[in-house]
Amino acid sequence: MADDFQVAVHESGHATVSRLLGLPVSGATIEFFDGHFGATWADDAGLLAGGETVENICRQLAPLLSDTGSRADIAIELLHAGDQVISLLAGPIAEELFCAERLPGSEHDEAEATCIARLICRSPASIDAYLEFARVEVVALLSDHRAVVLAVADALVKHRTINGEQIDGIIRGAQLLPLSGHWPFPLLRVERTCG
Repeated sequence: MADDFQVAVHESGHATVSRLLGLPVSGATIEFFDGHFGATWADDAGLLAGGETVENICRQLAPLLSDTGSRADIAIELLHAGDQVISLLAGPIAEELFCAERLPGSEHDEAEATCIARLICRSPASIDAYLEFARVEVVALLSDHRAVVLAVADALVKHRTINGEQIDGIIRGAQLLPLSGHWPFPLLRVERTCG
């Protein structure tokens, strides 16, 4: 059984980074859902168990993207896809930053991010470099907004499921906290979550 706070940190990573990037977030939960310890979704359709996987969608899109020629007509979609990569990586990286270890089974986020990166990158040789760039971006966003990540995580532990409006309200409130070198939560929480 996964630790509720660790699941909450993971889902908070997804939710917080998605909102920082301007992506929609309709809710997050730490309840077991569709084979995972928690979930963050962008619309109510994301709550349907057994839906289309990111890997399947990417497999269908791959033949439509040309390796040569201009991509100017899909530039906005490529930027959005890049934000999705960053958002997917935010869950596991939040665990690495704020928890002692990673959840078992959280590799699916990295697999999905890799599938999307394959669509963005024109050369297979550049995929790893692109993913490394995304990881650096995620670490910076999560580190700069740790008070937000931990506030959303605490709300998830308390309520187990929160909607997008609640997440946005928590983010607004947490951004008002001073950004000091100190954790904004009780010492017990710091001892429990830091490795």
